[in-house]
Amino acid sequence: MAVPPSERNYRPRTYYGYEPPAGTKEKLERFAELNRYVTAAGGWVVSPPGSEIRLEVLPGSTLPADLRKQGYKVEPDGEGERIIPNAITEAVITQGSSKTVFVTTHAGIVSVERYRFKL
Repeated sequence: MAVPPSERNYRPRTYYGYEPPAGTKEKLERFAELNRYVTAAGGWVVSPPGSEIRLEVLPGSTLPADLRKQGYKVEPDGEGERIIPNAITEAVITQGSSKTVFVTTHAGIVSVERYRFKL
């Protein structure tokens, strides 16, 4: 099973005479921790590791408020759309009856709110 990029051990490339900037490993570890937190809360980090974090959440999510409580200066960054695997729920009924036989879900497009903040 492949290891997600956010959980891989970071090893900077070594070039002759080059040292990665101080704090690089710590920043990447903070990014990975934040990515796990956002994912567990139902959001998506859509930026690469760096100083500014961009994330997407479903409308009505409390994640931006939770991040503000943790001290991050979360600012709105517009709206967008995202395809998610369980956006459409369909109840299948038998012909001539109103009794539901089963319920199924499908992928679909949903609106998302975008936010950004500094790590």
